[in-house]
Amino acid sequence: MAEIILDFNERPPVTTYNHHAFGTGIISSYESGMNWIYDNYIDLSYYPANGPLTFEFYMDYIYCQPVFDRENISDDMLSVMKYNITELIENAIRHGKYFICCVDEYYIPDRDAFGLYHFNHNLLIYGMDSSRKIWYTAGYNESGKFGTQELPYKIVKAASPNMINILTLRKDTRYKLHDTHIDNMINQYNKAVPAERLGAFPEEGQLTGMEAVDRLLDDICDMAKEKENKTNAMRMLDKNKINYEVNTYECDEFIDGVHIADMLGQPYESTFKTLVTEGKSKNYYVFAIPIALELDMKKAAKAVGEKSIEMVHVKDINAVTGYIRGGCTPIGMKKQYKTVYHSTIKDFDKVIVSGGKLGTQIILAPDDLIKVTRADVCDIVKD
Repeated sequence: MAEIILDFNERPPVTTYNHHAFGTGIISSYESGMNWIYDNYIDLSYYPANGPLTFEFYMDYIYCQPVFDRENISDDMLSVMKYNITELIENAIRHGKYFICCVDEYYIPDRDAFGLYHFNHNLLIYGMDSSRKIWYTAGYNESGKFGTQELPYKIVKAASPNMINILTLRKDTRYKLHDTHIDNMINQYNKAVPAERLGAFPEEGQLTGMEAVDRLLDDICDMAKEKENKTNAMRMLDKNKINYEVNTYECDEFIDGVHIADMLGQPYESTFKTLVTEGKSKNYYVFAIPIALELDMKKAAKAVGEKSIEMVHVKDINAVTGYIRGGCTPIGMKKQYKTVYHSTIKDFDKVIVSGGKLGTQIILAPDDLIKVTRADVCDIVKD
């Protein structure tokens, strides 16, 4: 048979994390599978020290639950096995088994990492059409939404499947709702007591039940407040995983860079001010130079291929950059304008630029600053 599609609920009842989406998608496709889910998906857990992504259902790993027969092929085993990945998957599907693995999403269309960066993530294969060389798969798309997708054999092979789990759903048992058990679980949840059915107690630092929920809500509120204090510049550095420090000081109105450096005891040479200009072509350009030096307009124009440039008027800075005077930084402007730094920027291990608002500075490595703003470096100051 060329086409084989195993039972799978394309809209699983639980889609937080791949293993829950895959597991409940398989289980809920079985006649009494939802009873098992209602019985087991009750209590919650949270590790505050490890952040909100540890907020989870308090239960054993779903692939290890008695509803499944599980075969695990470790990466070490894969490295010594002589196997053809296509034949391995086809063999599993033909025997009614679900194939779960990690793949490099750099090669998977409609993924956030596709064609941009390498990212190992889970994929479920629940069917195939050998005549079309197509796998029927499930996972999260580039918008983070869980769904199904047809993928060619060659794409999955290129994505180097690893960390393989092969699951068989046990259909020899009809699952019933256990009212007394569910009632006990809910009571334990409300009292933040670990569920008896698990036969285990929380690990050190792990919260359960309502205690986990209350703490998570507190942490989310704290994170929201922290996010409010971040500028576009900081968010861009975070997005690009660039290390930086933030320095704050009291400031209610514009103060020039030299006075700020004097106030904070910072070196003039490694503290850079941001200047926004407009060329004869009406294009905007950004220059950053040490605070005590003056931009050479002819050198700057030549650096960006313009006949001439002039400074943007103070009243237009916000409209052009998204920042106000005194908080203007080359990082995270409204648009990515051509940016040039004075050549001495590479003389320092760390440089200081505005943080995106009054009273805020960002301190980071020059190479990181140059990279994130896609800038050029050359001599642009007056002799």
